[in-house]
Amino acid sequence: DSVRAGGVVEARRTAELAFQVGGRLAAVPVDEGARVARGALLAAVDPTDYELALRQAALQLARADDERRRADQLRAAGS
Repeated sequence: DSVRAGGVVEARRTAELAFQVGGRLAAVPVDEGARVARGALLAAVDPTDYELALRQAALQLARADDERRRADQLRAAGS
């Protein structure tokens, strides 16, 4: 004998996910509904935009340091 029935399958436990920063997803190494261990990587944000912003900030810092050194030299020379 067999029985046909309709229904909905739901997980016993679920978790809401959120990133601390915005961005494009670079990887989602787990499938929806898969069991995962605590601490496992569920998704990763593409770091490209943040790496570029860091480089730009480093260049701005270097430029500001150069301008400060020049100002210190001019001040020391009495200009």
